[in-house]
Amino acid sequence: MPWSGLEPSAQFLGKAAQSYFVDQGMAQLSAIKIEQEITKGISWRPTLWFKAAGYTTVAVEISPEAPYPKALKINTSSILYAEIPITVYAACPEEVFVKAQKEVKELRSHGFGLLTVDAMGVVTKQFGGQPLIQHIPEADFKRETKGLPPSIIRELRDAFELYKNRPTAGIAQVGEIVEAATNCAKKAVIRRGWATEEDMGDSLAKHLNRMLNLTQLDNAKAGIGRMRSYVAEYRNPAHHAPKSQKAAYSRLHECKHGFLEGIKSLQSFTAQLKKSYNINIRV
Repeated sequence: MPWSGLEPSAQFLGKAAQSYFVDQGMAQLSAIKIEQEITKGISWRPTLWFKAAGYTTVAVEISPEAPYPKALKINTSSILYAEIPITVYAACPEEVFVKAQKEVKELRSHGFGLLTVDAMGVVTKQFGGQPLIQHIPEADFKRETKGLPPSIIRELRDAFELYKNRPTAGIAQVGEIVEAATNCAKKAVIRRGWATEEDMGDSLAKHLNRMLNLTQLDNAKAGIGRMRSYVAEYRNPAHHAPKSQKAAYSRLHECKHGFLEGIKSLQSFTAQLKKSYNINIRV
């Protein structure tokens, strides 16, 4: 029997989690693996796992005594570098969740999801997980956006929340923020008489190219150049579905890099225009 190797309390949690994902329509009962290897690159054998949509894998580690299982702390690195998009959940009793909020907060900050199970076996998803390769910690987001104009931070926060569930859509929203910031700078350039509307061109790339060629903006060329590079590489992210696990992993990896690079580009662009020319960027 698949559950025979587990203690009764662990079996209770595992079976409840299994039923939850079947009831949610995320997996067929026969497709859920119990305490089996996901891939040879990961020594961890989760309590249960299954292949989900988009070439991702969902894995669950049950934990009768704590919301943050030690197995997840030990195996995070191997999960990250297995080149498989893996979303990981912990599952614990409801009463354990209530009493250990510090661990719950830590679990969430590391990108894991959490299921709780009450005495009747009813499962509640306290919060969802995301493929670990995609995860950007909240602390990193706050650190990267610190010092940006408030209007840009607000827009990036919305993009960040979108990114967590739909990474390519989150990247697209960052691209819109980059465009709005560039348009703000373009208007300032025109107001100061450094270029005309016609000079600036009719596209985002042309706006930035023109700014790069203005001698009046020599002190901001590094920031403008970084924005131009970002637009060239990430402005129009691919929305087509990946055709393999490796392709899905690569896309999520690029999404994470692109999201953070968008923030860094905005940092350089806004800071240099403010410092050298007192141009305040608002979106």
